[in-house]
Amino acid sequence: MSKRALHNALFMEVFTHNVKLATELLKFLLGQERTAQFDFRTLKFETTVLTDDEGNERRADAIVSVMTKEGKRVLFLIEHKSTQRKNIFQQLLSYQTVLYADTADKVVPIVVSTAKSRWHLPRAFRAAHSNICGGVSLNFGYLLFDFAEQTAETLQTVFPSSHPYLLGMRSLQQLNREAIGEFIVGSLALPAEDRVRLTGQVANCLVESDGGFDMGLLEEIEAGCINKVEDRLMRTIKIGQEGWLEQGFKKGLAEGEAKGKAEVALRMLEEGMSIEVVCRTTGLKRSDLTKLKRKRA
Repeated sequence: MSKRALHNALFMEVFTHNVKLATELLKFLLGQERTAQFDFRTLKFETTVLTDDEGNERRADAIVSVMTKEGKRVLFLIEHKSTQRKNIFQQLLSYQTVLYADTADKVVPIVVSTAKSRWHLPRAFRAAHSNICGGVSLNFGYLLFDFAEQTAETLQTVFPSSHPYLLGMRSLQQLNREAIGEFIVGSLALPAEDRVRLTGQVANCLVESDGGFDMGLLEEIEAGCINKVEDRLMRTIKIGQEGWLEQGFKKGLAEGEAKGKAEVALRMLEEGMSIEVVCRTTGLKRSDLTKLKRKRA
């Protein structure tokens, strides 16, 4: 999987429907004065499938709606970029054209950059012409959140509830021991189930990246920044990725696929993996896991 695809996959996993993250990101980008105009209790994730008048579908990365205190809805169109492409204005304008065809709501475009270097493309486009047809003007811009400008300390200060998710994205952008260690330590602030899920997602992306990381190295980094053995997750994730699937499913082929999946699932649950991760890994349903746990008890 390419670096771009990995960045996009992680962005979609950690951002979609994460209300706390969306709220803190929008407040940061809007600033205190403009934030005061909104009622963030009304924040809602909208569909990202946009259909134009000709029936062609376009998929935005995320669209979030928030009501102003005056009762008007504003749409925030969020586009994630892991590389800097000059067609950013064209892309954002094409999305807005479809949105404005269906709604009178204001649309605020936002770019979230996980590019390796700082975002250097223009953030505003302005053209004014005076010709025989009269005055014609275009004034367009977007808000920018650039990971290349963020430090771990800044993220933890500005995003008190959601910084572990942003630290996870930053670790893939930076691809170095320091950034990965900062994410691992930051993830301790999450509830256990959320932490297991996010750490597994980030670990997958890091191992599949071009940075030369493997689960053994991630274990080593974790051991260097977390003292308590019971707080370490990389070994559990490593066993789950490299051991349970291989051993469990090989055994399942010999003794019956269903039995093999059940054994894998039970071992994963015993190691503290969340039900969502176990279901996704083994293909079993939540109801199947409940039955297995009852039998084991």
